[in-house]
Amino acid sequence: MTDGYFMIYWLIKLLSTFIFRVFYNYRVYGSENIPKSGPYIICSNHCSFFDPVVICDAVPQRVYWVALKDLYKIFPFSIMLKMTKCIPVNGAIKEVIEALNEKKVIGIFIEGRRTYTGELMSRGRKGPAILAMRTGSPVVPAWIEGTYKAYPRRARFPRIHPIHIRFGKPMVFAVHKEEIIEETVVKETTDTIMQSIAELRQ
Repeated sequence: MTDGYFMIYWLIKLLSTFIFRVFYNYRVYGSENIPKSGPYIICSNHCSFFDPVVICDAVPQRVYWVALKDLYKIFPFSIMLKMTKCIPVNGAIKEVIEALNEKKVIGIFIEGRRTYTGELMSRGRKGPAILAMRTGSPVVPAWIEGTYKAYPRRARFPRIHPIHIRFGKPMVFAVHKEEIIEETVVKETTDTIMQSIAELRQ
């Protein structure tokens, strides 16, 4: 079954890359900032259901997405999440840490949900910061442009609009092995990641 999931992922990637490049003028900038291998964490803004596919199309390695367990209860998302082997979480991040220790590439939307406005939310979730400080994995910031126009949160159907993605330089944070990381340190790291994403917007 693992081989089946592997094939499904790459078939989706192949098809979506073709569609985006033909119909959406899809462009990738800063690809030189993508590490040659895992582990690393991709953090980007989040406007649309298109966003995870846009990132997967730009990254040469397989991306394992972190998704809330509650989404597995919603059809048809449950099918897609299982087919693409997303990592279900509900507060605890043990499974994600294990994936990073296995040198996998993790994708996380630091805002936690799709924005209604297309703008980066004022506050980010602390999960990516904790993962980076627990494992020493680099964080690669990314900004996706155009998916808000192509398929915003309230839209029933997608529209044709250019889609671009820009990657920033990987950031490495000090490793913390203590049981509880100070909240001020987590907030500072989260703010740094959010700022690096915002700076990629052009």
